[in-house]
Formats: sequence, structure tokens, C-alpha cells
Amino acid sequence: MSITEKDFQYECQQAFKLFNCGYHKVPDSPPAFARPCERCSHTGKAQYRFTPPKPYDAYVIYQKVHFSFEYKLHKVHTAFPFNKLEPHQEKALIEDQENGARSFVVINIRDQEKRLNFIVCYNILDFVALRYECSVSKPSRKSVPRDELIKGGVLISRKHFKGRDGLYFEFENWMKTELEKVEVF
Repeated sequence: MSITEKDFQYECQQAFKLFNCGYHKVPDSPPAFARPCERCSHTGKAQYRFTPPKPYDAYVIYQKVHFSFEYKLHKVHTAFPFNKLEPHQEKALIEDQENGARSFVVINIRDQEKRLNFIVCYNILDFVALRYECSVSKPSRKSVPRDELIKGGVLISRKHFKGRDGLYFEFENWMKTELEKVEVF
């Protein structure tokens, strides 16, 4: 059974709700902008006036601190391509970081054969630096090697929580360490 990014986002949402975070999934396309405004004279199909790009997948408010997340799926046996993180997503995460939020690229690494499932979290600035280091060391490189990807981020595994069914990603301890890096007003 393969997992979709929607399934991964739902797993993360449930894990964040376990320790009382305010979780919000950013909608894909706001309904106000999804209405056709006119018909194309050549094809007769509806045209859309404006559909803003989604800045990132979700944000969480935890102890008065804003965390922004962009979720990505990845297979463990391959390198992670640079182009999986869109330029507008990177820009939005960096802007959030500059405005006092904590912004992360969350990569779900799965290997169905070995039944591995864990997350690597990268602060957006660390991810950009890793991508830069990889492209400088080998200018033709278009991806981050798997080993560098795993050793450079913060690993978050799945575990059972007391009184709950199933496995959940264990975000709480990691987020507490991130809070130590932030000054709360």
C-alpha cells in the first residue's frame, strides 16, 4: 500500500493534536478564486482569473510560537531532488522564518520493503545551505544524496502513545527543543 502526501499530512495533524497544538492545513485553492471569470474565445473553456500558489502545507501554533511546515514524501533508496521544493514554497518559508516563525521542510522517508517510516525535519535555512553545499561540491548535482539528507536533519520516529491506538510521529520533544531557540514575547 502506497501512501499519499494527503495521508502523511493527516498523520502529522493527528500527531500534533495529541499535545494540544493549534494545527491548520493551508487550503490548496481558495474558493473565491476558483470561479471561472470568462470563456476563452479560442477554446470555449472557462478561464480562471487568479489562483495564488499555496505558500506551504500547514502551520502549527505551539506555546505561542508559529511553526510553518512543507511536507514532502521520499523513498529511502533514492536521492532527494532539489526541485521537489518549489521556489515559491521556499520563499514563503524563508519569509516566515525572517518574521519570527520557525519554518521547516518535513520529509517523510518510507521504505515499504523494510517497513521503515520516519521523518527528517530541516529548518528551511539549513535545507537551503545543504542544497548549496551539494551544488557547490558537484555543480552538475540536482539532488541531495540520501545519506547526507538523513544525517543532516532531525530524525523523528513513530511510536505508540499511552491510551491511543496506532503509531504517531513523536513531534513534542523536538518542538520543545525548537522552543528553546526562540524568544517568546
